[in-house]
Amino acid sequence: ELLRGVAAGSNPRAVARRLIARAERGFNGGLARALTIARTEILDAHRTAAALGQAEHADVLTGWIWLADLTGRVCPACLSQHGTHHPLADPGPLGHPNCRCTRMPEVKPWAQLGIQGVEEPPSLVPDAQAWFDGLPESEQRAILGPARLAAYRDGVYPMRGWAHRRSNAGWRDSYQVSPLPNRRTSRTAA
Repeated sequence: ELLRGVAAGSNPRAVARRLIARAERGFNGGLARALTIARTEILDAHRTAAALGQAEHADVLTGWIWLADLTGRVCPACLSQHGTHHPLADPGPLGHPNCRCTRMPEVKPWAQLGIQGVEEPPSLVPDAQAWFDGLPESEQRAILGPARLAAYRDGVYPMRGWAHRRSNAGWRDSYQVSPLPNRRTSRTAA
């Protein structure tokens, strides 16, 4: 059903319902788990397709940029990865289950493409730090939670530390939200 859903461009909700119907009692996860699997695997298939298409244009691309959905629904791990640059051959984004992030191809500078005398345009990728810092406190708290927001404001939980790469033998590596640092250790080390 996952393969059929990717090929047909089906909505993950429809795929999840078909998964449950086909598996009947053999699937012990319920509709919510089926939806997480369907959404995650369908988006991973699209990311892989994008990577394959981008690899075909390696002569004009330098890599890709991680793009998160900069809304109140963004998770701290995805927000911390937003705007990061990656080699073209790197898979990804390696988001968590249900991650909605995508990869944006990064074109080589004009000069590297043999076009001289043209000024490079500024990046159109919003700065994650500036975006977050510009949010009202209530929205920052909704994204980070009260303890993480307090640690961020205290300077012991910088944005670059909001995500860590986690290995999973049964799946693939993914970026997850980092736990809060031990505040006592952080203050003692400072």
